[in-house]
Amino acid sequence: MLIDIGADIEAISAPGSGVPNGTALQHAAVFGMTGVVDVLVAAGAKIHCLEMAATAGGITGWPLHRFTLQSLLRVLVFAADHQRLEVIDRLVAAGTPVNEPDAGCERLPLHTAAGKGRVASVRRLLVRCADPNLRDPKHDTTPLEKASEKSAASRRMPSCWRRPAGPAAYASQSRPARRTPTGPEPARKRRETTVQVRDLRHGTPSSSAASSISLDGTAW
Repeated sequence: MLIDIGADIEAISAPGSGVPNGTALQHAAVFGMTGVVDVLVAAGAKIHCLEMAATAGGITGWPLHRFTLQSLLRVLVFAADHQRLEVIDRLVAAGTPVNEPDAGCERLPLHTAAGKGRVASVRRLLVRCADPNLRDPKHDTTPLEKASEKSAASRRMPSCWRRPAGPAAYASQSRPARRTPTGPEPARKRRETTVQVRDLRHGTPSSSAASSISLDGTAW
């Protein structure tokens, strides 16, 4: 929508933003928003570095042998976060280690993929000999523990946030039952009027002629 009305996809963010002086593409890459990355790239967002190329899913033509090991480690983390499987394969084939953290943020590709729920990346990295029992140096956690933390966070999320939108999502919610009064109650309440037929001759009530008539017309 914003792109359609002319938003500048190369605009730079403020110095104090999540990615200081970063473009929309860099923000989407850093925060794991793969769908947004795809939209921006399709709209013509410029790719200025290998990390963004890996995030977009294509590093063909980039001379990997000219990049430092730390650069390649960072790139592998981005590829794992965004499930760019072909990029993972190319980086590993170029000699990028899968069990070594990057020096800047101490991130490991398998831990990143597990913590973000990127199942395809987890499978591919395991095939590429990533160690499932390795503990990351920053948080001292295994990939399984990272995945468990994500699952626990989802369970702590209020159920109304996880419920899909739409009236059907609330169909299973039952209304609270009506409160039943606790004391004795008559099975049927009636207001009744008693019509007494007086004996016109004596002016006194006639017990034999007395009858009770309910308001609904039923004689008792």
